[in-house]
Order: sequence, then C-alpha cells, then structure tokens
Amino acid sequence: MNMLRTAKLNMAKTVITSDIDAYIHDASWAIRSTYHTVLKASPGSAIFGRDMLFNIPYIANWYKIGERGQILTDQNNVRENKSRRDFDHEVGMKVLIDHESLLKAESPYKKEPWTITQVYTNGTIRVQNGAILDSRINIQRVKPFHDSVKE
Repeated sequence: MNMLRTAKLNMAKTVITSDIDAYIHDASWAIRSTYHTVLKASPGSAIFGRDMLFNIPYIANWYKIGERGQILTDQNNVRENKSRRDFDHEVGMKVLIDHESLLKAESPYKKEPWTITQVYTNGTIRVQNGAILDSRINIQRVKPFHDSVKE
C-alpha cells in the first residue's frame, strides 16, 4: 500500500491497470527479498531455494528455523510480561473500563466507576453500573478505581 500511496495512484483521476500490476509485482518482490530474523534469510530464499538478489543456492533447515522462532517467541513473552503486575480482581471492587477513545487528549477510560459482580477464571469479569449490566469483559480492559476522597 505504501508503494501505491507514494506513486500517487490513489490520487490520480484515471489509473491504468498495467501500472497497478507493476506496483503489485514490485511490492511482492520487495516482501520476498526482505531479510527475516527468524529465517536468517529472506522468505523468497527459503521458499525458492536461492537468494533473491544473487544466483546463490540456499538450503533451509526448517528444524533450526522452528527452534529459532520458538526462542524468539519465548524472549518476546518474557520481555512483554516484565511490566505486568499481579492483581486479583474481587467481587464488589470498583474499576474503570477502557472505552478505546479516539481523541488524543481524552482519557481512554470511562469516567464513572463500574462494580465487579462476577470474576471468572479465564481472565474475564462481569461489571455493573446502576441498572446497566455489562457482558463479560477482559481484565486487560479495566483498571482499579481509586476514590480521590480521603477520610
């Protein structure tokens, strides 16, 4: 899409089919010839058995590629889970729900707190606000509500 956008085909009054075909051909070649960290080669090299730029044979060791992919996945999981905090949601606790705000300056959380009515073991909860009962939502969409009034 970026190649089409930079070629300004999306702003042209008329588009010739051969132009689109040429850009799709170029974009697919660029994808096939880009180096991939898991493969330690380009996808085209792994599939076609030769380098995409030079006429050099490439033999893919799919077992090693699978092992390398698993190692990278495990490393990414460890890195992403470092910032997670253990938190136990309990019935009666008040939370704010992420409503995926589209405005940059607006808080992504709804302003009014919701009360947890049920906690499930699969990482979801059921919340209620007055007479409004929300369906199951993932605990990643909520954050604890802290009342700013101090006694």
